Amino acid sequence: MIKKGLYDRYVPDVNIHSDNMGNIHRGHDSLLKRDILIYREPWKPSDSKKHSSEPKENGVRFTGQPFVLQILDRGVEEQENYYVLEYIPGLLLKDAVNEKKLSLKETLGMAVQFVQMLEEARRDGLRGIVLSETNLWLTEEGEVKLINSWTTRSGQTKEVEGILRLMHFMMFGQVEIRLPVLQVIEEIALSFQGNPYIVRKSLKAMIRREEKKSSERYEEMLKQTLEDFTSLYQYVKRNQVTTVRKEAQDPAFEAVEEIPGPAWYRTKKLPVKYLAIIGLLIVISMTAFSFFSSDKGQTSGSAAAVTDTGGPVQEKKATGIEVPDVSGLSLEEAGSKLDAAGVRYKYYLESSIRKKGTVLKQSPGAGEFVRRTDIVSLWVSE
Repeated sequence: MIKKGLYDRYVPDVNIHSDNMGNIHRGHDSLLKRDILIYREPWKPSDSKKHSSEPKENGVRFTGQPFVLQILDRGVEEQENYYVLEYIPGLLLKDAVNEKKLSLKETLGMAVQFVQMLEEARRDGLRGIVLSETNLWLTEEGEVKLINSWTTRSGQTKEVEGILRLMHFMMFGQVEIRLPVLQVIEEIALSFQGNPYIVRKSLKAMIRREEKKSSERYEEMLKQTLEDFTSLYQYVKRNQVTTVRKEAQDPAFEAVEEIPGPAWYRTKKLPVKYLAIIGLLIVISMTAFSFFSSDKGQTSGSAAAVTDTGGPVQEKKATGIEVPDVSGLSLEEAGSKLDAAGVRYKYYLESSIRKKGTVLKQSPGAGEFVRRTDIVSLWVSE
């Protein structure tokens, strides 16, 4: 006889989490010999429509989306609804944060995934999916999967505010009181090692947009929020400075500071005594080069004089990288053009009547030459 049902075929092994929504277990399929997740939730005869029919329809419709744990089976056992979900190596987001808090860059990257989840759910006609630390599964590959995809919150929900609160949790852990959303934004902005102004201003703009557009222009609000989170992630990624602890086996290196930028530009901060030695070697090399150049100039001066009288003196060629003209382009196009030229850049948001994301001006200007270590500044309309 073929095994079927909870406890017979689908066997719970370890309880991962329990709350008022349900219980999550890691278990195994005794028939197919594979690991699974089992989600159990209470079932009440007086509320059978809510717990039996509606969740199943949503679950079937949502199956196949890349951001959810796929439903393999479901049923009712001992006054409980149970859902059998695929198991992908990883852990509950709450447990991942308890092990290690995330950086601002990492949380912004995950926020992009959260907004994409909301967009995909909306395309399926759903709104109000539960994005919480106990309903998200973080895989070993760094992807986020929704666990309970069939239960939704009814009514208008503040989903962008919820994402910001989730970011705050991932960065600082659980807070016993419910902070005002402006305090949440302020603490997230102050965690940035650079100027927190852009982070603070961008997050506040998202909240204001949600308050104005979440009811009637929901899809437009999600699209703009996704663009803002993506731009903010790129900005933080380019300007974040990472400090690494000194290696115990090398006491000469006190702290190693990695400078953001392309791989060819990254340098490390060395101790003073090493810098002094390097500086001395540079001085000696420059002195020897100057002496050699001077001696060579004296011996070949007449020949050089004859050559120069033959025509006009040519201008000395400029050295470095020529800055391309990116004014009037979108930030994405400008970034691609500067990256192709090997030029590092940063941008500032500025109020303008121009289309959002358009480069208003640049410094240094087009045609000027910069060193590989120089940074071109862009001013972008917000």
